[in-house]
Amino acid sequence: MENNQAENNISNASNRLKCPSCNSLNIEEIHYGKVMGRNVGTMVGGVTGVTGVLSGAEIGAGVGAIAGPAGIALGGLMGALFGGIVGAAAGRTIGENIGEVVDDNFLDNLHCLKCDHTFRKE
Repeated sequence: MENNQAENNISNASNRLKCPSCNSLNIEEIHYGKVMGRNVGTMVGGVTGVTGVLSGAEIGAGVGAIAGPAGIALGGLMGALFGGIVGAAAGRTIGENIGEVVDDNFLDNLHCLKCDHTFRKE
């Protein structure tokens, strides 16, 4: 049993990333593309959702019409708010996925904590 465990430890050590500059195993992942994509996607999605305010407000006002004038106003506001939230959530997910592709294919997204070298997985 101990021999099998030692083989697994050697196997895991060989799969770990090493810095191409100093061969250190002390590596961290940085996600500039993912973070930027998530932030931009949230903003763009929120704006897109809010520009859909008219349709959301119309639907909300229609549902709120049952409760009279106050229901129309509140329903319109809730419809617009819902549109913004859904747009922001969708934009965040899409932006994060695009940013992850950018990280994996175009950016140096690994950082050596020993020598400060940044590099990409090959």
